[in-house]
Amino acid sequence: MFIKMKKTVLSILALLLPLFLDAQSLPPTGITPYTFNIIWGYMKSGNFEPSQLDKAEQLLTTAGYRKVGKFDRPIGYTLVYAKACNVKMSSEGFVKSASPNKEPGFSSYIEVGPGVGMDWDMSVTFMSQKGTNAFIELLKKGQYTYYATENAGWVRKSDGCYFFQRGKTFSVSDVVGGDEIME
Repeated sequence: MFIKMKKTVLSILALLLPLFLDAQSLPPTGITPYTFNIIWGYMKSGNFEPSQLDKAEQLLTTAGYRKVGKFDRPIGYTLVYAKACNVKMSSEGFVKSASPNKEPGFSSYIEVGPGVGMDWDMSVTFMSQKGTNAFIELLKKGQYTYYATENAGWVRKSDGCYFFQRGKTFSVSDVVGGDEIME
């Protein structure tokens, strides 16, 4: 009985060890494409229903983000979360400026809410090229392909997950999707 249990434990460890080693080698971006998509799913489900919003905010807190604002607007509200950076907001509820607390490294902020085109979106903006490059590496590891089209971004064909990319900002929208990137 003990030998069989020992073999089972060793088999499980042998299967999980590569996952742990790979996780240790991932850059500390704070947010990964996978976590970003889970949070976005909670944010947009039920049109920002409080219980779904709580789940999203728990994941953001675990990833090292803190809420820096909720800004009411005529068509809804904008939520802003920051990791290792200071964010200043405009009177319209958009991020006016952001700066890293110390060295840029992996500092970033996340905005969720109605965008300029009135569609709901979520974006993460990195304060440095180092953070941007690390997020790009995570996209590549996640089998996303970059498309340098008019709506440049990353698409994973297996499930349609996508990210628009504008400089150091990566975003998703509830209106447009990966098809617009690949056109």
